[in-house]
Amino acid sequence: MRPFISVIIIAYTRKQFIMDAIRSVQKQTLDKELYEIIVVKNFRDKKIDNWINKNGIKNVYLNPLIAGGIGCKAIIGVNKARGKVICFLEDDDLFDEHKLEIIYKIFQNNEVCLYHNAYFVISRNNAIDEGREKTPLKFEVDHNKQLDANAKNAFLDSNAPLGNNSSFSVRKNIIKAEAKLLKKIKFAFDASLIVLALGSGYNLIFDDKKLTLYRVHDTNFSLAQVNDYHKFIKKWQIFSRENYYDWAKLRQIRIKDKKIDSLIYQNFLLQKLNYLVYAKQARRTAHLVNSVKFVYVNLKDGNLNRKVIERFFIAVLFLISPTAVKKLFYFAQFKKIKSF
Repeated sequence: MRPFISVIIIAYTRKQFIMDAIRSVQKQTLDKELYEIIVVKNFRDKKIDNWINKNGIKNVYLNPLIAGGIGCKAIIGVNKARGKVICFLEDDDLFDEHKLEIIYKIFQNNEVCLYHNAYFVISRNNAIDEGREKTPLKFEVDHNKQLDANAKNAFLDSNAPLGNNSSFSVRKNIIKAEAKLLKKIKFAFDASLIVLALGSGYNLIFDDKKLTLYRVHDTNFSLAQVNDYHKFIKKWQIFSRENYYDWAKLRQIRIKDKKIDSLIYQNFLLQKLNYLVYAKQARRTAHLVNSVKFVYVNLKDGNLNRKVIERFFIAVLFLISPTAVKKLFYFAQFKKIKSF
């Protein structure tokens, strides 16, 4: 029987969590013939490789020198997949045992192209930490209806719990249509999936069911080096630059709906503004020009919200003192990370 779902587990250099991730997929309540497991990793390990092969799991090795970002790993996995629906799982996260059964039922509706589930936050030892969780969102995007205000605000809110690659399930044909572009994405892969789905003409579901366990630990990229201001700035110079480049690539995707295209453009401008804040050389004029663009596009769309007002005041402050804005961003990120 051909599997309906392909679970692609993307593994990085770390090795300590991957077998737990695989086991969480093996324990699914869905009929085992309805899904397959594909592991894409940039390391070799005799014990792990033997165990993967023994369990009949596809094991794809990428040379770390040419592996690229998450998009490259994901697309190589997608090209090996036989299922109609792709579920992504990062090596340090886990699936709830009922997840694939729910995914299977949801994607019987051919109008659905993307499903995003909420997640539990867990520690290194798999313990659920309820104090660190965000309130999950629940809404749908129907291609036959206009994007409502709640959905629009969620897509523009960087604190909204709409990310996490391990929470996404997407139809393979949606991914394959832009595989060449997605392969170049280094960081913003979760955002890329949303953009593709918004432009597909199919429906999206954002569910508050917690079907993924998102692990927070000291080797998370977003957690590393946050206690040292100078190391933090260097790290975010890289992250903000690559994230901005990723969004520049996403701007190449043709979106027929002008309001959705405007929404994507607003996100692009936000990432560019973040990049300009962290850039080595203070680029006051460029930051101001793009801030004005961001405010103008929002006002044109009838959006006068907290995010727009914040960006206006940040632009003014950046003209006076770029260092002050960097420190403001640092303390905001420090507070956000320490809440985990």
